Amino acid sequence: MSLNRMTVLKNCVVLVLSLQKRTLASSANLVGNVMKEWTAKFEKANIPEPRSSIENIMAHVMNTSKIHDVLLELHSELSEAQISSLNKLCECRLARMPVQYIIKEWDFRDFTLKMVPPVFIPRSETEELIDIITRKFATPPSRMIEIGSGTGAISIALLKHFPGLKGIAIDQSKHACDLTHENAATHGVSDKLEVINAEMDNKGQIKNFPTDLLKDKFDLIVSNPPYIPSLQIPKLQPEVSLYEDHKALDGGHDGLHLIKPICVFGSNYLNPDGSIFLETNHDHLEQIKEWLDICKGHMKLKLEESYKDFNDKDRFVQLKLIK
Repeated sequence: MSLNRMTVLKNCVVLVLSLQKRTLASSANLVGNVMKEWTAKFEKANIPEPRSSIENIMAHVMNTSKIHDVLLELHSELSEAQISSLNKLCECRLARMPVQYIIKEWDFRDFTLKMVPPVFIPRSETEELIDIITRKFATPPSRMIEIGSGTGAISIALLKHFPGLKGIAIDQSKHACDLTHENAATHGVSDKLEVINAEMDNKGQIKNFPTDLLKDKFDLIVSNPPYIPSLQIPKLQPEVSLYEDHKALDGGHDGLHLIKPICVFGSNYLNPDGSIFLETNHDHLEQIKEWLDICKGHMKLKLEESYKDFNDKDRFVQLKLIK
């Protein structure tokens, strides 16, 4: 074989190998293949909801908030920059960081909230609370206060639903207040919501709160307060115990350390036909009933109704003034 023919053959072999290498690399970078690979890694590491985790991270990397868009692009190839970004985010998930903090946003009802750790992440149960409140007000409320706003999810949802409603949102965390304000501005309700960095004490008084804001009473007092008993906090999933603000979770020895002051506050600042709506722990209903009965001599508040969540657990209570 001549030298020229050997050179040509060698070049052909190099070209074929190069093309094969590119094909393999291209195949490895396909959206569907990358998702399968990371799903397997998450499953091996016992990461909760492995498929959902990679779907949401992939959607973020592909600059969409819709999982449906990702599933339509399973045969598309990711760029090296996208692969690099996705790998870094998935490593955070392996460290049990919540997906919401990783992608820095999360959908709540029909809108998207900006998420910043360690501000409490709103759950799907809280969406149920909004549904209950919107059903129960035959006459739309005009003035509300939310105790412990977090991301602002509850206040924003209610202000969007009731056009004539104006509200106050308080939180003991400055980070939460900043996030509530930012999310409210994003969704066009900041002109109807006053956000105040303040804390409620165990007597139902709000510290560092402008007194003039209490001259008019409220049609609606709402809260998803910290209600997990202290001894249960270490038993929570790492996503919660390691990353979320414990002050937004820890409800004291019985889980009622803020629920009781909110009731005291409501008995003083609720309009006659107004309501307090609370999200509570699944075993709080009987405790709240007993406590209200003990306090009926000096706190004119009654349990109007309780509601179960989608897991058939007692989760929400509605309180009203005794007339």
